[in-house]
Amino acid sequence: MLFSIFVLLRGHNEPGGGFIGGLIAVSALAIYGIAHGVETVRRAIFFHPMAIAGAGLFAATVAGLVSLFARVPFMTGLWIYPSFLGVEVPLSTVMLFDTGVYLVVVGAISSIALSLEERGGRLMETWFSLLVTFFFTVAIYLLLSKSIIRVLLGVAILGNAVNLLIFTGGRLTRDVPPVIAEGADVLSGPAANALPQALILTAIVISFSFFAFLLVLAWRAYEDLATDNTDEMRVAEPVNEPAPPLGY
Repeated sequence: MLFSIFVLLRGHNEPGGGFIGGLIAVSALAIYGIAHGVETVRRAIFFHPMAIAGAGLFAATVAGLVSLFARVPFMTGLWIYPSFLGVEVPLSTVMLFDTGVYLVVVGAISSIALSLEERGGRLMETWFSLLVTFFFTVAIYLLLSKSIIRVLLGVAILGNAVNLLIFTGGRLTRDVPPVIAEGADVLSGPAANALPQALILTAIVISFSFFAFLLVLAWRAYEDLATDNTDEMRVAEPVNEPAPPLGY
């Protein structure tokens, strides 16, 4: 959930935003629901999911209407710079709109996901498979970008996609421990495989450390080169040097 908020705020000026952040938040809620049950998730979010979606839709609409009162075209971004404790904080209607999108995605998609979890069975695994496919698509798109920040976000989303894929492969069931009863040779019923879950715990630690290393590396490169665009990082190919031969 914290990472989804980071992506939301990062998308204020950089790649990310309310839609991707909302999907990450929904993934966290869905996994939490699988582990502890739908009612636990409903108590945790406090409000009804559709009420959250409605609040987001209202916020996004207000963000667009504010521009009309300023006598500028609809959905034009407006900025103010209030000072809090001596620190200038930029606020804009763009951020309000992105927050509205975040809430709409969280409310609408979590409502669908929680309903599917209540039904259980193969239907939930099908939806998780589609979610994994979407995550892989977004990750590959970001990895093909020329911006280092986009590439880092792609690596993070790719790691989540792989973890969800392994998690889904181990079955999506709850309240059924994978323990063989005394005197039996096999499980009495379908249960979630504990091995993929253990692999995911290890993968989370490794992927987090790898992402932290890449983040520091990208920051050092930005400090030295003053850019995060790979086309402008020409240390190995200086601008004034002749181009390499096209053939031999």
